[in-house]
Amino acid sequence: SSSKIAKFSSLNNSFYVHSDYSNVYDNEKDFREFFDSRKVYEYKNIIFVSNESRNSFLKYYSDLKDKTCVLNNFIDIDRVLELSKEKIDIKKTKKTLLVFVGRLDDSSKKLKRAIDIIKNIKDTELWIIGDGPDRKMYEEYAKDSNVVFLGKKNNPYPYMEKEDYFILTSDYEGFPVTYLESLILKKPIITTIPTSDDLIDIKDYSYVISKDKDKMIKEVKEIIKKKDKVKEIDLKEVEKKRMKKLEELFNQ
Repeated sequence: SSSKIAKFSSLNNSFYVHSDYSNVYDNEKDFREFFDSRKVYEYKNIIFVSNESRNSFLKYYSDLKDKTCVLNNFIDIDRVLELSKEKIDIKKTKKTLLVFVGRLDDSSKKLKRAIDIIKNIKDTELWIIGDGPDRKMYEEYAKDSNVVFLGKKNNPYPYMEKEDYFILTSDYEGFPVTYLESLILKKPIITTIPTSDDLIDIKDYSYVISKDKDKMIKEVKEIIKKKDKVKEIDLKEVEKKRMKKLEELFNQ
């Protein structure tokens, strides 16, 4: 509905794409039907949160290249840091703690992979924050393992503050906001999604692992064993650059 309002209320309107739809629609007909039904040609700007999603779009809409750009979400850095100080009613053990935050939907998130890691690596624990249609299935799969389902939280940051690693084992994503939140909290990321945006290539700030179960377990074992530090980033400087880019779009 917000897209329709933008289309009619402004001559300088933008269409914001938050996912890589080539993973949702695996053929050109369905992909085009999705975007054509939203009248994507009627917008002045088409903004993507990742380079990968933009490239997927241009595969079928190369004639719209000049209208496209990559500009990721903004995030309130100071607010995340302040909220991360809130006290919570669960304590971290001596085990290596992995935390997942997101919707429990197996069509994309594939949390069984993260659960398999906990089942196969000693002295590890997983906190799962979020809810969704596949929660019961995941709970059954994780039975008798060091996996804690904490449900949906209005403030996930105190839990993320305690993590040793943030983990994401999805089949596909756009550019997860949880990446930015983890970078703010200076927490290392273990992920199957090596995405990039206008200013950040997540491969530079995370451990990218295989989607294959055996390879994934082996790789995570090595990551935990080595305890290498990942590169840090000045996100406030990133936000300033993004704001400048956004202002340029607004001032067209």
